[in-house]
Amino acid sequence: MVGRFADRIAHARFALNGKTYALSANDPPHHLHGGFRGFDKAVWQARPIEGRAGGPAIGLQYLSRDGEEGYPGNLTVTVVYALSSGNALSVEYTAVTDRDTVVNLTQHTYFNLSGAGSGDVLDHEIAINADRFAPSTAR
Repeated sequence: MVGRFADRIAHARFALNGKTYALSANDPPHHLHGGFRGFDKAVWQARPIEGRAGGPAIGLQYLSRDGEEGYPGNLTVTVVYALSSGNALSVEYTAVTDRDTVVNLTQHTYFNLSGAGSGDVLDHEIAINADRFAPSTAR
């Protein structure tokens, strides 16, 4: 998981509702993928989920507390990984906060779909069906 905010936040600060928030500059002078202790370094609570997408599923949950890496508000994030009976993997994100904040969740997972020890992940192609995406600027 990447978060609280995937990608870079320029100069490790953002303005929201007339207030400027300073974030950790873990990619000087910018803030990258949630900071020094982004969601990839957090311990998540895991639980199996039955009856999702016709196959096995697991739910992960994490509470990012107000002020963590400089972000405002408590943010409860839930991620569900599900495998359908047709071997399609789905990932569903939910985030609930008690205060206005910024959030941009994603993951940086790489799968070698050719099988163990064969092929190269760089030869794979992926299609992502998304209603929206966050554009990025050059570093």
